[in-house]
Amino acid sequence: MLSMDERSDHLGNLDSDELNSQYHHVRHSLQSIGGRTIPIWTGQIGECIELSTQEMSRLTEQFSGIVDNLNSISTLNVNELERASNEISQGIGRILVSLQFQDRVSQILGHVQHNMGLLSEEIEDQKNLDMDKFIKNMVTGYTTTNERETHHALTGTDLSDAPKASDDSEVVFF
Repeated sequence: MLSMDERSDHLGNLDSDELNSQYHHVRHSLQSIGGRTIPIWTGQIGECIELSTQEMSRLTEQFSGIVDNLNSISTLNVNELERASNEISQGIGRILVSLQFQDRVSQILGHVQHNMGLLSEEIEDQKNLDMDKFIKNMVTGYTTTNERETHHALTGTDLSDAPKASDDSEVVFF
């Protein structure tokens, strides 16, 4: 790969037609790159925002239910206390599952960030830039169903050959 000084010297030696041709090539390449990757990343980020909003609403409802049960405990008999205790335990379980959304959001945004970094490196060496290969490699890094569904919805790409996503409903504590 050429250093900035070497690139500058090379460009300085080009005539105006060659320079114009280089400019149009770079412009076309960047438009192609942006046109293929930005919609995917925008869709994935939008999915993260939607997922976060939905999960925060669920968490608020679940916490409200637990607080209501706790507030009523002093007026309950033994059978009602047992029922309230079960409801509180189930509510806490649902909250823990809902909190897993943060892990999915972090994974998706981490993949977007990683892919942007890889694309930046690929742009540095345009002679080896293969957008079809780049986008195919993006798919192999997906670990959530949300990523796969968003990618498929935006590109129509068949993802049957891609590695299987994790089960987003499975709770894993670290």
